[in-house]
Amino acid sequence: MRGCIILSFAILIFTMDFDQSQGNQWVSRILSQAIQFWLRSRVDQIQDLRVNLSGSNRAILSGSLPKASVFATKAAYQGIHLSQIEAIGSNIRLNLKQVLRGQPLQLVERFPIDCTLYLSPEDLSASSKAPILIQGLQDIWPALIQDWIQTLNPALNPALNLLSLTVTANSRVPDQVHPLKTARLQLIDVKLTTSQIILDALLSFPEQSGLPIPSLIPLSLVTHLEVVTPQLLQLTHLQIQAPLLIPETTLEQFQIDLGSDVKIQQLYFSPAGIFLQGQIWVNP
Repeated sequence: MRGCIILSFAILIFTMDFDQSQGNQWVSRILSQAIQFWLRSRVDQIQDLRVNLSGSNRAILSGSLPKASVFATKAAYQGIHLSQIEAIGSNIRLNLKQVLRGQPLQLVERFPIDCTLYLSPEDLSASSKAPILIQGLQDIWPALIQDWIQTLNPALNPALNLLSLTVTANSRVPDQVHPLKTARLQLIDVKLTTSQIILDALLSFPEQSGLPIPSLIPLSLVTHLEVVTPQLLQLTHLQIQAPLLIPETTLEQFQIDLGSDVKIQQLYFSPAGIFLQGQIWVNP
């Protein structure tokens, strides 16, 4: 509501007889404040936030923003923490005229955002409980489990202990789901080394699994991360460490498809954090 009032005030100013330069200054300033207010209402926290708009009075107030840039520090959105964000959106079209009639703010068409992100080690640790990250892991977990199960063949891995053989044997019973496929992953922490990302988690099994193991098993995923294509990430030499369940196993590679709306241009990580440059398309 407050954003609508600010935008309405911008229209009023535009219709008054101001000279062009003064009108441009007011429109950009007021709409920037409205967008800042809207962004702050959408995030969990944010420290510094700056918004800059470019475009003529008539173009902006008709809902067409040729360019909008955002710079923010110490931000958190849906549990994901970021130390620094720089984002530039172009060719943005909004239904500002409808907003002035009391309708909610909406995009008219999709537009790209070029962004640069920096996540510190503290950001990664704080983000480990983020629902969006947990859901992302749950989405790739079935495929990861399927690849993991392939390594649990005693003929290929003689080091498997008796418990491992029990787990593998259960998968050979006709029409029986492999016990590992019933497990769920609960992320605990995310850490960085010079060349690896470490995800510490708990593997939980349902009580009816029938396995002679605790219901919660500590598990670590240790991997290198590579950009194969702008839409494809690859976990290389993925080590699965669950000593209470099986000996350490390694998957040579596991790929994650980011979808057509994402384009990763650069990705670097070290003990100091993760630096990422890319583009994402925002859809109505």
